[in-house]
Amino acid sequence: MSYRRWLFRASTISLLLWANSSFIDSDFVPNQPLRKLQRVHEPRDSHGKNSDSLLFILSLSGGGTRSAALSFGALQALRQSAIQTASGPRPALEELDTIFAVSGGAFTAAYYGLYGDKIFNSFEQRFLRRNLNIDFPPAFARINVIKKLLRKDVGRSEAMVSYLDDLLFSGHTVDELLDDTGPKVEISASDLASGSQFTFSDQGLNSICSDARSIPVARAITASSAVPLLYSPIRLNNYAAYCTPAGPAQGGAGEITFPPRQRFIHLADGGLTDNTGLRPFLEKVKYYGGVQNMLEHEGRNATRKIILLYVDASVTPDSKSGLNSQPMSAGSVIKAATKTMIRQYSEATLSRVRQVLSDWTIEMARRGKPVTYELIHMSFNNLTADQERYFNNVPTSFALSDENVDRLIATGARLVRKHRVFRMAASSRNALPSSAE
Repeated sequence: MSYRRWLFRASTISLLLWANSSFIDSDFVPNQPLRKLQRVHEPRDSHGKNSDSLLFILSLSGGGTRSAALSFGALQALRQSAIQTASGPRPALEELDTIFAVSGGAFTAAYYGLYGDKIFNSFEQRFLRRNLNIDFPPAFARINVIKKLLRKDVGRSEAMVSYLDDLLFSGHTVDELLDDTGPKVEISASDLASGSQFTFSDQGLNSICSDARSIPVARAITASSAVPLLYSPIRLNNYAAYCTPAGPAQGGAGEITFPPRQRFIHLADGGLTDNTGLRPFLEKVKYYGGVQNMLEHEGRNATRKIILLYVDASVTPDSKSGLNSQPMSAGSVIKAATKTMIRQYSEATLSRVRQVLSDWTIEMARRGKPVTYELIHMSFNNLTADQERYFNNVPTSFALSDENVDRLIATGARLVRKHRVFRMAASSRNALPSSAE
């Protein structure tokens, strides 16, 4: 069916249904207040028990399919690698405790968080090699989407929520990303009303007193990747005014960051407030007053080493404008400004993470309990000049060529394998690096 035909059909259906107000989805509520719900998904298979002495965190940046593919390659390499623990080498991917992700990286993180190793059989064809510019528009013609879009308080991104739910997430809800049967996955977005970051985590959802079981993963992903102007913000209701949020005893760390008078939060691309995905880690450290306090609250008193792997798909701002006297186009200005702001803000965030981890090692040394950390930043800057130039020209898009996807996956895997912390799983125990934990 051609674009004109399906667009005409969708428009005709919408106009006809508009006349019948009873067709409008009057029961649509984007999220429910914190309470016991009847339906709870079956738990996922556990990875097995992780090392008590090692905390392994993965952070996946924004950047559309460029980031999703680079992150997928990194996961492939982690699956094939071993990591040193106090009891000897262990499969690196099975030691993964937490994934922080934003925008494009959140697709890979959520898919792995829900389906585990099945990601390596299906994610490439189902998402990475799919052209969303072609496949997404027909979602507007679906009856369940039209019913929502007829409401005045619903934006066009509801079509994307429905599309991603059908394509990737099959009705799974955010609570499944936060349980203890695998690595916890926390997805971040940006609240346009307050200018704050919002994370789909125990802490974030407690701040608006909302039940994670009422929020589809597809809604969280759409919120995290909703680029302003291209997509409408995703709305959540703030129930803090008349609902008592769970305290730490119920598993929530949640400090209320959204005032009760703010009845709604309108979420857009997480890269607007943090393109690294690392801010939730910093916010937790700040809330508890230090890394060790955070670890003790989470029952990780035995942790002696933290490995934080940051997979960064951001690109370098284009310096060619400095060689041309002609005025820059509006599009060029927006792209340049966005890249520059993201890069500078990301560098500041990374510097802050390094500082808090360093402070942790100093504090624990004073207590006579030495600890270590590895902050691994993998980006296109680690490549040759020609390779970096190639990836700088790969757009932030959800429609990349097969060549782009192939090279991104291969590069993500290569960047992981070349780091000294990771070794091929087939390596002998003696070949693995020994490190104090």
